[in-house]
Amino acid sequence: MPVQLSHKADFLVAELPTELTIFNVREVHQALTPFWQSDSLKLILDVANLEELDSAGVQLLLWLLSKIAAPAQCIVSGSDNAVFSRVSALYGLQWPQHFEQ
Repeated sequence: MPVQLSHKADFLVAELPTELTIFNVREVHQALTPFWQSDSLKLILDVANLEELDSAGVQLLLWLLSKIAAPAQCIVSGSDNAVFSRVSALYGLQWPQHFEQ
């Protein structure tokens, strides 16, 4: 399943596929590239559907967060996903969950 993009209010929601691994990070990167360059973007990365996540997927998420510069913002939603939580804990990562005011 590719990335599903939808606009909700003034947010762009990117529903990530069930797999974010070395085998599909390029496809996900290409789908999201046009959006991280916007200076007014509020991006929600929805990880609720993730079933597989490896270090390449983690690197993509970290890279994306680093590329979005203020005033644009990005948060991660669905972080109660068991796979995402386990991998995040393994790497000692904490993800932004709220937009700054």
